[in-house]
Amino acid sequence: MVEFGIAEGIKNGVDWESLGFEEVQIAGDGLAGLVAARETAPDIVLSDVRMPGMDGLDFLHAIKELFPRIKVILISGYDDFEYLQKAIRYGADAYELKPVKIQNLLRLVEELKGKIAAEKSVPGPEIAGKPPPPRFADSRVSRAAEYVHTHLSADLSIRALGKELRMSPNYFCSLFRQKSGLTFNRYVKQTRLEASVYLLEHTDQRISEIADNTGFKDSVYFTQVFKKTYNCSPSEYRKNSRAGKIPGG
Repeated sequence: MVEFGIAEGIKNGVDWESLGFEEVQIAGDGLAGLVAARETAPDIVLSDVRMPGMDGLDFLHAIKELFPRIKVILISGYDDFEYLQKAIRYGADAYELKPVKIQNLLRLVEELKGKIAAEKSVPGPEIAGKPPPPRFADSRVSRAAEYVHTHLSADLSIRALGKELRMSPNYFCSLFRQKSGLTFNRYVKQTRLEASVYLLEHTDQRISEIADNTGFKDSVYFTQVFKKTYNCSPSEYRKNSRAGKIPGG
């Protein structure tokens, strides 16, 4: 998703394996980049601002909606403060101006690697003692439940899980509802909310971090869904639970 010559230079001019990266791929434009992200679930993406079909800001917005944990470095020839503000507002994790200096780029990559490692080291609801996902009579539905439990921040659409379990979306949807008594989307929402409650009670993560870690689009949407379910905001729930009160009571 960076100009082809630059992308080739970045890919072949750095010993990525020695830096801990197993695979480096190049996509020709933003749409191809989104497809590649769905297939490979990268940790870090480098994206040019100018691309055919979908510019860097649109790509950034789309990939952060789908995969909020992916770190994005935007590369641009525009030394424009207003543009930079918009990129940060859309969730850019770093910003590098052309001509790209490899040492600067590697420094950014190393910083983001450290961030990723720190995020992965934070105990999830299941590493910190939360009960494991429920087991169902059908092993495929149990596998789906386990996948949801361990991939809360990922794309948990019916299509994605059907692909993971090698079933058509319609068949998977019908099977899950028949064996669990819930629609798949309802189960995902319920599991994400339960995990968010656990993190509110047992960690000091910020509300925005909890929203990200449990797969909600952003903290505003997370707060709306949480309040509708528990009759109080996440911050109010945390305050009440730590004061020994019944949240939302």
